[in-house]
Amino acid sequence: MQSPSSDVVKVAIQANNKAVLFKLDQDQSLEKVIEEICGECMVTYEKGKFALQLLPSVSEPEVFVYITDFNRYMIKNGRELRLVYSPPLLAKMIKDKLNPRGSIENLTWALKKSAICSTDSTFCKEFYPTGYSALRVLLNELLLTKDLYKKALQTILNLIKSNYLKDLDKDFLLQLKKIIISDQPIEEGIIETA
Repeated sequence: MQSPSSDVVKVAIQANNKAVLFKLDQDQSLEKVIEEICGECMVTYEKGKFALQLLPSVSEPEVFVYITDFNRYMIKNGRELRLVYSPPLLAKMIKDKLNPRGSIENLTWALKKSAICSTDSTFCKEFYPTGYSALRVLLNELLLTKDLYKKALQTILNLIKSNYLKDLDKDFLLQLKKIIISDQPIEEGIIETA
């Protein structure tokens, strides 16, 4: 039951291929909120399986943010949220598909998803311990299209921006640069930033 306090915000929730209006009680635990959303959207609830993600707004078109107890203040009236797989589960799904012997469809999905989700530090925290090493192995195989190499580089840059990746060897970065610039130039600043 949702409380009628001033800590209730009215948001749109995307879940299970539909959107619903939802009164989100900021005093409830996030897990309880997710459980209620699952019930309302006919999604089978499992503790730790789902998370809420703040959808991009007009002023922040490239930002995908997982909602945590530390940033839930960002949820304001009228914002759109999406019920998504939790960062630990999604990071594992992506890591499992970053297999050089796997299908190109799986690699494409994993690299595109990692490039987008790695803009969020909550995802990076879960992805970095195992996902980065899988990404390195994949990149050393030299099997990807230039577009997928760009997605991989974007993921690496996002890990750097989130301060999870601090020490990169220059040879690895130059290898990435060589692969990418064979088709089109890339800014020198990207290598220098790393």
